[in-house]
Amino acid sequence: MSRPVPHSGFLTELSRKLRATTLDSFGTPMLLAANPVGKVAILNDVGEPDLHLYDRKLARLTGKLALPPRWRKPADYRHFAFSDDGLYAAAYYPSDKSFAVWSVENGALVNQIQGDGVFVGRTTFLPGNQVVVCDGPWVSTYQVGGALLSRVKLPAEIHSAIIYSASGVQGAFILVGAFKIENRGHQLRSYVMQGGKIASTDEGPYRAGVIQRGDKKTVKFHEIFPVPGSTRRILVLSEEDRTEKESADYHSLEEDEYDTYLLAIDPSTGRFFPEELYLAGRFCLEMAGREIHLLDERGCRRRLHPFPLRVEVIDWRIAE
Repeated sequence: MSRPVPHSGFLTELSRKLRATTLDSFGTPMLLAANPVGKVAILNDVGEPDLHLYDRKLARLTGKLALPPRWRKPADYRHFAFSDDGLYAAAYYPSDKSFAVWSVENGALVNQIQGDGVFVGRTTFLPGNQVVVCDGPWVSTYQVGGALLSRVKLPAEIHSAIIYSASGVQGAFILVGAFKIENRGHQLRSYVMQGGKIASTDEGPYRAGVIQRGDKKTVKFHEIFPVPGSTRRILVLSEEDRTEKESADYHSLEEDEYDTYLLAIDPSTGRFFPEELYLAGRFCLEMAGREIHLLDERGCRRRLHPFPLRVEVIDWRIAE
């Protein structure tokens, strides 16, 4: 079953609205990205070569995003991010191993950044019109308009990462990565960076490797949110481990196995708190006002409580 998506209710309602809206130039509108607190959505007409800007408040298209020269299929852009002021958007293009940064006001391509291509890249915006990108050992900070401000080298074994703007301090952010340890599994590590340098780091949990020869295990990071209303500065991170099973019988298909971990991290020091929560299957985190909710593959909800991390059923469809 597909992994649940944060703000799925909002996205579903927006998708229905788009299909009900008269878009003369569209055959089949496909929603690629939207921010519940922003006014802009990014669309593609299935099979067509453009990315379109849609103003949710005006309920109309306002323009197109300019695409880099070597694009192939614009719907393949991944991990869209929006700046807090709503002026810029960014995304990663796996085929080209590059990041694109756009002006939401006029659709102009204000920056194209070549990456390392080790994993599907992540990006986030920082105060002061800065953008951070990472898809391999190099973590780079740019001015939105193009100038490289800093580059930090991480161990080459990095296989996945997520970035979070840790505070209102210009140029400060935290990166959490999964690092391959030969054939024995993955080690989680955090890096707090400021002014183009590593300010602090911490080693997190170890994830064991596969048991059966031929199986393959990958670690991905998804949502990362601050705990609302907490007297301590705490981030909650969603980690998904996928084990691809190799079948001995070519006529049968083995289903991939998924495990989800929720981890708590201090964003100012990068320190991992010892409490972590394990759940079998696929889940996502979603901000719901002053709460953090956990959604499963059926869209059923649980409320996340710190500390220690625990979940409370709030959906009548779940019997536990």
